[in-house]
Amino acid sequence: QNSKCWRQQPTMHRVGDTLVVQHAVEALGGGYLAADAGATVQILYLGSRQEQEECGWAYVRALSSCQAGWIHEQALGEPHARPAALQPGPHVISMSLPATGEGYLPLHRGESIEVLYVGSADDGDAGWAFGQGAAGRGWFLAVAARRAPAGAKDSRRGCFYMALNGDTSLKTNSSLASAERLPARPLVAARHPQPDRGNATAMRLIGAAAPSAWRYPLFDEDRSCFVGHLPGALASDKARATLRLAMDGMDLLGWDRPVSGLGQIARGTKWMVSDGCHCPYRYGGVIVKPTTFPPWMLEVMALVMPLCGLSDSAQWPNSCNLNCYSDGGVGVDWHADDEALFRGKQRPCTIISLSLGEARIFEVRRAEDAQESNGGMACRLRLQSGDLCTMEGMCQKHCEHRVPKCKRRSCRLRLNLTWRWIVSHDRLRCGL
Repeated sequence: QNSKCWRQQPTMHRVGDTLVVQHAVEALGGGYLAADAGATVQILYLGSRQEQEECGWAYVRALSSCQAGWIHEQALGEPHARPAALQPGPHVISMSLPATGEGYLPLHRGESIEVLYVGSADDGDAGWAFGQGAAGRGWFLAVAARRAPAGAKDSRRGCFYMALNGDTSLKTNSSLASAERLPARPLVAARHPQPDRGNATAMRLIGAAAPSAWRYPLFDEDRSCFVGHLPGALASDKARATLRLAMDGMDLLGWDRPVSGLGQIARGTKWMVSDGCHCPYRYGGVIVKPTTFPPWMLEVMALVMPLCGLSDSAQWPNSCNLNCYSDGGVGVDWHADDEALFRGKQRPCTIISLSLGEARIFEVRRAEDAQESNGGMACRLRLQSGDLCTMEGMCQKHCEHRVPKCKRRSCRLRLNLTWRWIVSHDRLRCGL
């Protein structure tokens, strides 16, 4: 992954492609598209490799509903047959689309338009065209135009100018008769609809910034509660190697087994923090002393955090709680991570969790609906080794979660790493 874009190889997708959504995706906020698996969409615009917020995303139109929005490219399948490349000359509009800003044309299905210039990847405007229609002149999405039938009158003649990155250069065409100057292309932000990268509270979801196609099985905007899931974030061989690295490291450090009023907890645990922090972890009536991130933990974070859109180590969480479930008889009951360190009941709180080893069930319920017939169940996931899961927003205020015991006797060891951001350090013991 480089500083500009996660995509190292050219995408197989092109503007105008019609393809099928491979798995259901949730709308991550305003400007995004929700789509069911099997839905057919058409790519209207591909995010620029030079824009970190866009790279890896496509702006598409659902053919069944005509709704448009951003969707991650990894949710899209292989393209069907591609339309012929657009060329200057008379065309007919094949789909209705609104103007996306000043300098752009509103399009109406069936109207005629004269294409004067077709964008290219080299010029940074691939997928866009400039032309003259019933509403005047302006830029529009090239995919919306189809070549006019043979014999249609070409009303434009001569040569014309176009602006590239603010510089004017001459374009000639022997079939044109007069010189024209095209307006400079507006900024990227104005060229196409921009999503609200997050929800109504402007909170940035992990899935909105990540390079991979996260799913959100719980997307409750009313309560601002979100649960994200990235299946197979680590390939099976990488997950096994990461489990071995962590368990070897813990053999040197040793597991903690705190004792509460109900006795010693069944699972092994370890509370780790970034260098300079000395905050103990208090939960369920127990206190766990902190251990500074060992080198192997930083190695694991360097592997995991970029998958969450956190390539810069300065953005990484400053704490991690490790839990080791030795077999299926070990679980954790309903609870919320509402400790004062994270202030999850007072402000949006993001929790990133990596599962390694045995697959286990993870359940989330709405606390206020716990007495309902379905127990207030909000979502239920089977977390496999190498899966990433998040709880975001106000989940710790409105929801509870658990890892129920496994009834299978063959259920083996599971390791869970839970990263969070300490926002309210212990004044007595830490000082940060």
